[in-house]
Amino acid sequence: MNSAETPKISIGLPVFNGQQYLEEAVSSIVAQTYSNFELIIADNCSTDASLAIAKKWQKIDQRIKVIESPTNLGAAPNFNRAFAAARGEFFKWATCDDRIEPDFLQACIDRMESAPDTVLVYSDAMKIDGEGNALRLIYDSKMNLRTDSPDPLVRFRDLILCDHSCIAVFGLIRSDALRKTSLIGSYVASDRVLLARLGLLGPFSRIDQPLIRHREHSGRSTRSIPRLKDRLAWFDTSLPSARVFPNWRLLKEYASTITTSDLSRWQTTRCFVHLLRWIRYGGWKKLLDDLR
Repeated sequence: MNSAETPKISIGLPVFNGQQYLEEAVSSIVAQTYSNFELIIADNCSTDASLAIAKKWQKIDQRIKVIESPTNLGAAPNFNRAFAAARGEFFKWATCDDRIEPDFLQACIDRMESAPDTVLVYSDAMKIDGEGNALRLIYDSKMNLRTDSPDPLVRFRDLILCDHSCIAVFGLIRSDALRKTSLIGSYVASDRVLLARLGLLGPFSRIDQPLIRHREHSGRSTRSIPRLKDRLAWFDTSLPSARVFPNWRLLKEYASTITTSDLSRWQTTRCFVHLLRWIRYGGWKKLLDDLR
């Protein structure tokens, strides 16, 4: 594919100071057996060699485009501007520290095109350590998430009540469906809300093979910033310093997802019943922790 052609798939790779694994991440994308894609690397004003690595790859492969930022915007705006630059019918977010297997895109596009009502295709994932050694399958593989159900209420229920890893957000998504969402929000657990919104739009499909190598290392945001209240600035650097109630915000966004979706009155009521179950089965403790 030359740069003038419209790609079938767009891949957005946001990065900030990810030089340690960026080369490996880009290599795994370039090596895909499915070739009709573009890779958009969104550098978030890195202070290490990330931008230089990205520009080197841009010279090597004409499918790669690098977009820069003069300031660090935070993770959420950087994720979203990668999608804003996308041209493909399908979109995938990639990370600067994970790898994908060579047949990841082919497997996803085959599954997507065989089921036109599917909005998202994702695969199992293998956790790896900093050196790339396999550790274990991600725990979602053992969960019976019914995100493939034809019933949006069932999909919504499982996406908010089951403690899944959100690995599906790194699957292949229909761009038209993604445009109907608020993308990655500038708040903690916004990926969970995004998946709930996509689940109301259509079914997901899971490939039961570990085609993603999900890296566990000390630099991951969930490890380097363990407290939810401290993680807000990582999501968006423009947000003012203030009291943070991350679980109350999550509750609000779930409610907003229900009210802004194209649901019947009965479906809306049932979704709020599921949200009450979220509060009853553990959510109330998290809400109370925010107040404490």
